[in-house]
Order: sequence, then C-alpha cells, then structure tokens
Amino acid sequence: MKITLRFGFTLVELLVVIAIIGILIALLLPAVQAAREAARRMQCTNHLKQVGLALHNYHDTMRALPASRSWLGNGDDLGVSTGALYSPSVKLLPYMEQSALYETLLATPGPLRTWTKNDVFKNRISYLLCPSDGNSKTPYQDYAGANVVYSFGDGMWNYFAAGDVVSSRMMFSPVMWKEFSACIDGTSNTCVISETVIANVTSSREIKGGVAQVASPDNGNNGGPMGKCGFGALADPNNRRSYKSTQALVTHAKIATEPGHNIRGGRFQDGRAIYQGFHTVLPPNSPSCSNDANAESTNGCGIYSATSNHSGGVNVGMLDGSIHFISDTIDCNGASAGQVTSGQSPYGVWGALGSPNGGESKTVF
Repeated sequence: MKITLRFGFTLVELLVVIAIIGILIALLLPAVQAAREAARRMQCTNHLKQVGLALHNYHDTMRALPASRSWLGNGDDLGVSTGALYSPSVKLLPYMEQSALYETLLATPGPLRTWTKNDVFKNRISYLLCPSDGNSKTPYQDYAGANVVYSFGDGMWNYFAAGDVVSSRMMFSPVMWKEFSACIDGTSNTCVISETVIANVTSSREIKGGVAQVASPDNGNNGGPMGKCGFGALADPNNRRSYKSTQALVTHAKIATEPGHNIRGGRFQDGRAIYQGFHTVLPPNSPSCSNDANAESTNGCGIYSATSNHSGGVNVGMLDGSIHFISDTIDCNGASAGQVTSGQSPYGVWGALGSPNGGESKTVF
C-alpha cells in the first residue's frame, strides 16, 4: 500500500502562530509609536529653532524684537488702534523664507485687518506648525493656524490700561519694540517662544485649545490663578482633558459669520495673547482662561498656558536661541499670587523664565 504524506499546519498550530504574531505586534507597536513621536518632536524642536533664529536675524536688522502686536506696515493701518494687531510671526516672514507671502500681505488692498477674510491668510507656514498636533494639518476655512506662540511672561493685566508696569514683565509687548538689552536676567534664562495646541473647534471644551471664561483671573483672590484657572477649578473630574460641561467658555462675537475662526492658535497673523501668546504662570498643559467672554476683546486680562501633544511637557525657545523641553511639573510656586508688577516672579522657576528683568537667574529647569 502506498502512503501519501501531507505537510502543513494543523488548525491549532495556525492559531498559535497568529497569536504569537499578534503578541509581537502589540509589543512592538508602542515602540514604533514612541519612535514616530520622537521624530515629530525633533521636527517641532527644529521649527522652534528656526523661529528663534528668525528673531535674531530680525533683531540684527531692526535693532529690536518685533512687538507682540503692531501695524502691518502698508500705511492703511497706521494710526488706527484696531489695526495694530499683527503678530510677530507676520514680521518674521521675510526671515523664515516667506518674503513672497510678506510682500503679498503688504500689496493687498487695505485696510487688511487680522480678522479680514482673505485668501492671503490661508497660507500655512511650516515653521509655525508642529507635526504632533493633528489640528495643524486641518485646512481651516478662513485662517491658517500656528503652533508657535510668544511669551507674555507673568503679565496678565490689561496691557494698555496698565502701561509699562505690566509690559516690563515680558519681552513682547503691544506696539513696543524691545532690544536684547531689555533682558536683564540673561538671554539664556528668558524664554520667548513655546507651543500651543490649535483649537479643534471654536469654543473647544478640550483643555488643550479651549479657553474658559473666568472672572478676574489675574488677582490673588480664591487661590489666584491656580484656584481660578487650574485643573481643580475648571477640569471635568472624570476627564481632565476637558473643561466641565457647566463651565462657560470664551466665544466669538462673529462666530456666525466667520466659521473656522478658532481661538488658540487659530490665527497666525493675530498678535493678541488669546491667539498667539502664552503666560509662564500655570504649568505647561494647564487650562487657559480669560476675563472676557469675547475673543475679540483687545484689552481683557487672561492666562493662556503653553500646551503641546508631546508627552509630559512642551518645547520652549530661549532668547539665546536654544531650545529646551519644559516639564509639566516645573515649579510654579503654587501659582497662588496675583499680578506682579516688579521684582522677582512669584510663579517659581516657570515665572522666572518668562520675566526678562525680575532679577532671577534660573539656569536649571
């Protein structure tokens, strides 16, 4: 009798092999994801480095840093207070290989306000975006967003009403061009740029991107910023990534006529703090809050935290051009003080990094 041998897997063997492959994939996937995030974070660091270099080149040319808010420069907005809203990013365009876009802005018939619907504002600038933020890839209807934001230190007051008292707490002030010499604490001890997660929708309930409405967040009552704008006061206890469902959020006066008008990071061209600024008051990736319910408020006080999708912290650019990763656990001294007008920042190491002339020298952070 002739015996025929058949070679192959039994069903049990096949299931075992599939199980082993599944286990290997499960073990390797986190490592692959971590490697990808490390690459994205490195690219984000490089983008911040380029913006920091652009700031130095701008200063070499203009003998000062750009103001946090200023006129476009085409003459249409000169002398008009509502026109002085253009962000440092606009002024840095020629120094980030975007001279053509800058010239287009200048040549656009005016008055070209930062809230104007115009195709010129839809141009995304790669150096201002972080690949770890999926919202940076979203083609918003009206404006191009930016993950890079500029430091307002621990200055939370109405800048125009308080004048130089609060403007001295930051390297970027409205309609004020500061030289490196204004940084008494040292360029390696003062941060000027960081990150924000772009809001996924207007009035987002996400901690990263959303802004809560809080009365007088700049004073020291009820625990100050930590008690009014911290996780304990605003976050959903069941989901610390979101604001409470009962928490009022900052809205927008023109939300019906300007869909796609997102607040945090939503307008690269608008220099108001709620769009393109951050404060060194609450730790990175903390909630953000504003005294005014309307994002169009020019002078309202607020606390806008640096945020990112990097695990455990945010990238920060110092005035000397170096880039550092700042942990969510950086010392903020409890963030229980009110607005400071002079001297050392009461907000610990983080506050000291934001204040250019507080008399602090924080080399370890």
